[in-house]
Amino acid sequence: MHSLKIPDRNALVSSFQWRKKGGAKISPCDMETSHLFYTTRMIWNNTVQSSMRVGEIKLYTFSPEYTPSYMKLAVRALLTELASRPDLEEWMLDELNEMLQHLRSANLLTDDRKE
Repeated sequence: MHSLKIPDRNALVSSFQWRKKGGAKISPCDMETSHLFYTTRMIWNNTVQSSMRVGEIKLYTFSPEYTPSYMKLAVRALLTELASRPDLEEWMLDELNEMLQHLRSANLLTDDRKE
């Protein structure tokens, strides 16, 4: 089994709260692994160009409070939490690593850690 490697993993956005459809908020650490994964994939597939989409694709219209900056923060917080989960299924890891590869290819993934 391979793992999900997130640069700067120690920078977990501990105060981040995901806004669910009905407006309720939830911390990523309180989300089930499947909820974390599907939320991350939903954000990804709805914000990248079509050639970068992964897995099952469902396109949504988001309300105005889901700003680009909020979505970027969401992806960082959700991926950081996902990276700590031991129960990610192999197919989930494959899709997440595919997302990370797209970011690396576009030079959008940086590692801010000091060596």
